Amino acid sequence: MQDITELERRIAAAFDRIDRGLELADRARASVATPSSITAAAKTVSADIVSADTVSADMGQTALLLRSLESATASSADWAKRYATLEAQLADVTLSMAGEIAKLTQALATSKSEALAAMASADQPQQFGQELQALGVQLNESRRQLVTQETELTQLRAQRAIEIEELKLIVAALTPLIEEAKPHA
Repeated sequence: MQDITELERRIAAAFDRIDRGLELADRARASVATPSSITAAAKTVSADIVSADTVSADMGQTALLLRSLESATASSADWAKRYATLEAQLADVTLSMAGEIAKLTQALATSKSEALAAMASADQPQQFGQELQALGVQLNESRRQLVTQETELTQLRAQRAIEIEELKLIVAALTPLIEEAKPHA
């Protein structure tokens, strides 16, 4: 249970960092002028300093990169929603399983006590042994389900890390173009 709490804390911290990064990207995107305003400004500058075709081509590339960043951001938001949903489901199932494990443990203890009492009277030792075995099987199945869900959560975290790296690459590719476009604005 302590591991889950730590994972939730780390996930929350990661989402905070992602949110800050997205805010920075939004501010950077807002600071970039529209292609038409840059083209208009470029036309007013003498032809030997800046060519309108060069600015237009750079703006086309910048616009394409901005669209890619927006698409990646939307994809990241979608994955974040899916991740949050699965995390909530995992928390619910984990809590449910913890309750079930507690019930099974209690039932096992009760059955064990009853079995010991029955063995003492030598009436039905085989029946209680079978009941104990069935409870053990249920407990093992609950543990297996928990491991399966933890594996799925780990896979989602890995996918999220890949998306974050892709966003970093996009932002890194956009930064020089944005810096280059600022003097022309």
